[in-house]
Amino acid sequence: MSVGTGMSRSMGGALLGKVVLVGGGMATFALLARYLGAEGLGHYRTVLSILGLSAAVFDFGLYQVTLAEMSRDGVDERRIVGNAFTLRILATATAVILATLGALVARLDHVVVLGLLVGGAGWTAYRVSEWSVAIFQHRLDQQKAAAGEITGVLVTLLAVALLTRTDGGFLAMLAATTFGWLSGMCVALMLARRVVPFTAGLDLPTARGLIRKGLPLGGSKILQVVQLRSDILLLAAVGSLAEVGFYDVGLKLYEIVSTIPFILAGLLMPLFVSDLRAGGAAFAQRLQASVSIVLMVFTLAVVGIMFHADSLSVLLAGPQFVKSGEVMQVLIVAVVFSSIVHPLRFAAIAIGRESVMFRVDIVACAVAVTAYALLIPRYGSLGAAAGKVIADLTTLTITLFVLRREVDAKAWRGLPVAAAGAALLLLLLKAGNALGMHWLLASALSGVVVLGALATLPFVRGELARLGGARAAS
Repeated sequence: MSVGTGMSRSMGGALLGKVVLVGGGMATFALLARYLGAEGLGHYRTVLSILGLSAAVFDFGLYQVTLAEMSRDGVDERRIVGNAFTLRILATATAVILATLGALVARLDHVVVLGLLVGGAGWTAYRVSEWSVAIFQHRLDQQKAAAGEITGVLVTLLAVALLTRTDGGFLAMLAATTFGWLSGMCVALMLARRVVPFTAGLDLPTARGLIRKGLPLGGSKILQVVQLRSDILLLAAVGSLAEVGFYDVGLKLYEIVSTIPFILAGLLMPLFVSDLRAGGAAFAQRLQASVSIVLMVFTLAVVGIMFHADSLSVLLAGPQFVKSGEVMQVLIVAVVFSSIVHPLRFAAIAIGRESVMFRVDIVACAVAVTAYALLIPRYGSLGAAAGKVIADLTTLTITLFVLRREVDAKAWRGLPVAAAGAALLLLLLKAGNALGMHWLLASALSGVVVLGALATLPFVRGELARLGGARAAS
């Protein structure tokens, strides 16, 4: 099987899994939102944000480092994976313990402390599952990664559905989430060991090497999580937990949609490394094609979601969250910027510019925190959403400057196609609305028509061929 075919199959498996994940995640979120209400949902999101920030401090860039190291010639994959796995567990467990102790010292609400205890084990499992994806992406076997993720989502959905019959509140929902994450991790590790039969353990020279190589990536991860989560914490501090709950509906969609280009970028990483070994000409073509494809696809996503934001908010969380539609319309713009950054970031890692990307993230994080501090106290959740747009646009702009030699004007050849596709989609959505079609049916039919029309264009087919072409010969 060729690399191009392997990537296509892997991406197809990932996208099929993502359909199930999105469906299960949306169903779970719908149950959570209806059961907890805005304030309870705010508690739930605040606890997860604290865990996310704490874990980022001890991230060490292990996911990217594992993927990059496995892609190099002559390495002992079992030793690399075994050490990275052990580091991931120890680091995340340390972060959870320190976060709980910090909450006690800061005298946070006791339910938040309990939430950290309940959710801590689950967050550790989630981080291990997230790291294990590198193993499958290296082997272009994303279907196995999807199996673990699907298990976690479906188990969480079942547990949440059962516990909504109790009076456990947001702690019960955290327990259900923890159970789902633990289940997903067990399946992911079982499948990962079939691909690379590793054992847990610390070989100090190898572990130190992984940490040393990952420090710039870990620093970037901290800054990315601060940029991603500080809006929630600041909104909770100056606003109300109910405001956090309303904001979380749009943020949930932002996170779900953003995972797709992240998966694509991870699949491209081994190809980037192979292209560079062969001289680099194919690297630039593949990178430019990835930018072009992401731009076209996510421009369509912005149009569709903005057009039906209110209906989508009600579908996700219930009628009481209809005001979340305004936030969603702003946040979805940020998705385009963040989606383009993902392949650029992995490309920068492939060419050894981790330290440069760390400096990019320092600037972007400073811009994000400043924007949040200025906008959230005055505009609440809308200010938080606008701050995220500013932050993601800043990251994209500086990253493009850093990679200006690799990403030239050819990467933006898809812009006219994206604009034409967006115009056609908007026209079809308005026609469906005028005909009285249900918005979900109108969206599905319109999306199929537009994507089908784009797929017939020689330009689009050429970009897809450049994106998933075989590895360059070494």
